[in-house]
Parts: sequence; structure tokens; C-alpha cells
Amino acid sequence: MKHQAKNAGCKTCEEAVFSPRDRLLCAKTAPSAAYTPPRTIRHRGAAAPDPPGESVANQLKSARHPAIPNSQFQFIIAMQDPIYNRIVNMKRPSIFAASGLVLLAAIGLWASSLAASLLPADSDSALTAVNLIYYLPFVLLPIALYARRHPGLSDGMRLNPLPVFPTLLLAALALNSVYLASALAAIWEAGLNALGLHSPAVAALPDTKQEVAMSILTLAALPAVCEELLFRGFVLSAWESRGTAFAVGVSAGMFALLHSNLYGLPAYLLVGAVAGYVTWSLDSVYAGIVYHTIYNAACLVIPWLLSGESTAEVAVTGSMAFTLILDAAVLAAMSAMLLMSLRLRARSRGLVPIPRIRRPLERRDKVMLAAALLTMAASTVIVLAV
Repeated sequence: MKHQAKNAGCKTCEEAVFSPRDRLLCAKTAPSAAYTPPRTIRHRGAAAPDPPGESVANQLKSARHPAIPNSQFQFIIAMQDPIYNRIVNMKRPSIFAASGLVLLAAIGLWASSLAASLLPADSDSALTAVNLIYYLPFVLLPIALYARRHPGLSDGMRLNPLPVFPTLLLAALALNSVYLASALAAIWEAGLNALGLHSPAVAALPDTKQEVAMSILTLAALPAVCEELLFRGFVLSAWESRGTAFAVGVSAGMFALLHSNLYGLPAYLLVGAVAGYVTWSLDSVYAGIVYHTIYNAACLVIPWLLSGESTAEVAVTGSMAFTLILDAAVLAAMSAMLLMSLRLRARSRGLVPIPRIRRPLERRDKVMLAAALLTMAASTVIVLAV
């Protein structure tokens, strides 16, 4: 084979001879010149027939090199599936574009804060107006304009239909996440209080059913749709070529940092990670939108239903901390069971996460990413100072 003489790491042959699946084999076995990919792998411009009775997947298993980790080997096997091959090679937003949209959303926080200072305080209509001023021009409109200028992103953004049955699992997962996030937030807040930091005042609850309905639309549904399109539709998709789990972590971290709320950090990280996971496992950004919307709505409705009970703050003692930790462990186990059911569904459909692939960022990607992170970090510091 022509590639056999250049197996020591020639980048020219990667581009000239190998397909994306074979380039991963070459990249992982480049230090070992003794290994040669099977001759039955189909190269560009040439198709060698498979031996009778032996599939390409079985040949790859028999030819596996020790330098290939198991996760990446499973990825190579999955590449034999045309559906998964489409997922790996689909058109995605660039990291530069995704970071730019996050930067624009962070700048929008400053503009919406300025608008909030000009509106009457303690007004539900004022909060609704601020949300509309922020989410529509600074989040939703840039996403729509970018998608229009770059057709073919529907697969990369996972704009795929969502089955009915998993929606019930998402509802149960969202309700469970509300209580898990509350337990984690209480433990986190106790630690911050021990350091001398105190949580800000809680926003006022709606009084009437009409206000609750309006809050669900403007404070639950609208943020969920816009944020999921941004972080799971763009950020996760842009980073996923470097690994699915890594992309879920990056999108969850940016999602938490954009909210500029140190006291709610565990809840935002939890929601971001779970939303990213369900988006990947169901191959639909609508899964993240449904989960996020139900979570936000539950955070509004449950306190409103319990508003007649005492809401006085209670210091967390040692026994209460143990109870909170135990509750968090039980709720985490329940969430893990629900996520496992989604994982089994994804496996039955042939979805395998892309393994971690390390490669350097371009300079413009680094600059845009740094600008977005610094802007969000500055917002968090200003909120703490105020």
C-alpha cells in the first residue's frame, strides 16, 4: 500500500489518501511504523472488497493496535454506520462563531442591566421587558442571522424531531433536577456563608395565576429556547469535534458563567450538563429545550404553590448538612437512572460519543474565546461587588 511507506506520521498522506475514519487510525498509530491499517479499509478513489464472511468491523477488531484507546476504537467501529458517519462529518458552527455569539450575549447582559435601571423597580412588567430586550436582539436574532447566512446547519444544531416517550423522561428528570439543584445550592451557600459571602435577596414571587402564566412564558420558556439554541445548538456542536463529553462540559461551563451568579453555580452547572447530555443522547436540541423549560417552570411554580408556608432563612447546622448531602446523593442516583435509560436508547440507535481529540485552536478562536470568557467573568465580579 502506498501509505505503508509513510506510516511514520506524514500529514500529506492523511489528506491525500485517508478518509476521516482512517485518519484517526493513522493519527493514533503514527509513532509505530510497524502498524498498517487493514487493506480492506476503503480509501478515497479506491474500494477494496471485503473478504467473504468477514465484516469491516470484525477486521478492525482483529487489527486493533494497543496505541488506540477503547473509547476511540469504539468510535472507529461506529464510523462504519452511515448514520453515525453523518453525525461526525456534519456541518457545524465554528468555534469562532460560537464564541462570538456567547460574547454578544454577555455584552447584552450589560445592556439589559442598563435598561433595567431605567425601568420602575419591583415590577413584573419591567422584568418581562428586560427579558425581551435581552433575549430577542442579543441571543435569538444573531443565531437566526448566522443560520440564515450559513445554510445546512440544521443537522449540526440537532434541529431533529423529538419522540413523545422520551419527553416524559425529560419531565421526570427536570423535576428531579429541581430538588437536586436545591440541595446542592444549599450546601454550596453554606460554604460561601462560612467564607463571609452572603447570598442576594430572592426575587419576589408572582401573586396571581395570570402573573404565573406570564412568568412561565417570559422567565421559563423564552430563556430556555434562546439559551439552548445558543449553548447546545451552537457551543456544544462547535466543540463536539474535539470530543462529545468535552463539548458537554464546555457548554455547561459557559452556560453557568453567563448567568454571573456565583451562588447558583452548582444549579447552572447541573442544568447545563444534563441539558447537553439529553441533547446528545436524543440527537435533538428540542430535548434540551423541553428539559430546560420544565426546570425553569418548576422553579417558578413550586415556590408559588408553597408561598403560604414559612420561608424564613435557617442556618445550616451539621445535622442539616448531613441530611442535605444524603438527599443530594439519593436525588443524584435517581437522575443517574433516568440518564441511563436515555443512554440505553442512544446505544440502541447506534449513537457513540466522539472520543476526546486534542488539537490546537486557531489564533482567532483563542482571541474570541478569551474575550467571551473575560466579559462573563467581569460580569460575575461586578455582581459580587454590588
